[in-house]
Amino acid sequence: MDLEHGPQGLSAIHQYLKSARATQDERMDIEDSSSSALEARLDQTVKDLQDKVAEQRRALEQLRNSSTHPAPRIPSANPPERLQQLRAIKASYDFLTNSKPSLPSVESPLPAVLATQVTQRKIVSTKEAISELQSRLTHARRRLEEEERNLKENELIAAKLHERIARVRQVRDEQLHKSSADIVNEQVHAKQAQKEQYEQEIKSQHQALENFIDNLLARLVATEELGGPTVGDLIDVSVEMLENGFSAQGKPKSASRSSLATKKGQMRLDKHGNLVRDAVEEPSSQKAAAAGLKELLNELLDASFGSSTSGRYITLQRDSAAVRFLVRTKIAQFHPKDARRLRLIDDGRALDD
Repeated sequence: MDLEHGPQGLSAIHQYLKSARATQDERMDIEDSSSSALEARLDQTVKDLQDKVAEQRRALEQLRNSSTHPAPRIPSANPPERLQQLRAIKASYDFLTNSKPSLPSVESPLPAVLATQVTQRKIVSTKEAISELQSRLTHARRRLEEEERNLKENELIAAKLHERIARVRQVRDEQLHKSSADIVNEQVHAKQAQKEQYEQEIKSQHQALENFIDNLLARLVATEELGGPTVGDLIDVSVEMLENGFSAQGKPKSASRSSLATKKGQMRLDKHGNLVRDAVEEPSSQKAAAAGLKELLNELLDASFGSSTSGRYITLQRDSAAVRFLVRTKIAQFHPKDARRLRLIDDGRALDD
């Protein structure tokens, strides 16, 4: 097939391509790998390739044996020798270029196998690219969702800011149209409402404090006053413990059966004729502890607010469990030089100092 023959050479090439393509179409059934004919052709192709490799090796070995001088591995520094090396390289290139390439026959399944390998590599690379694109797409979708949430939040913030600006402008415009007397009256009413709110909160807190004292703290303080455990060491203090008292070691005393029956309350008939037991009254020690603790806290609060004439300190008449409890819990503190004087600890003032 010489290209110099013109149209006849081209027609011969086209004819060869058509026949090769038709033969390959008949052999492209890759799934029929169990066919004996296909296996035979593959075995023959492998054998032909091995024969060609052996032939090339023998030719190479003969060439090496026939050559008296080994081929140089590096260019020579001598110009004539360098020119001779270049001529030898050119001659080898011309020989290989003009020689007929060793191609498989039309009947060989090697082109189909090579095409299948190339196709498989393309499929694998395509699947990897699809997986990578899916991962990038998932990441892009999450980023898009996050950006959409941020956009909604920013739009909501912007809307609230616009509403706030509109309200501020409205208030400013209203203030500009008001007289000084109206502004003063509004401020007075606002201060009065704030004062009433503070007073209500103070009353609520004061009532909660008194309930705490009456329900629990007074009983614990009375326990310490009677020689029992320190406030906080024993929480479950009953009325019977206060009535019976405590030993020198601070342990509750046991009561006799007759005294227990008396302390449980007297039996009486109600208006329906039913036999009921009267409620047990609080011990006098608990009442005294509650009254003393309330009075002490009121004096400390008055002194702290400046209502007392003796300054921020109050003078103690005696040492008591209530005083020790306030000092231990760092609610109050003694005067540095006089343990008979006591005041509340002002945390804010202490930080300022």
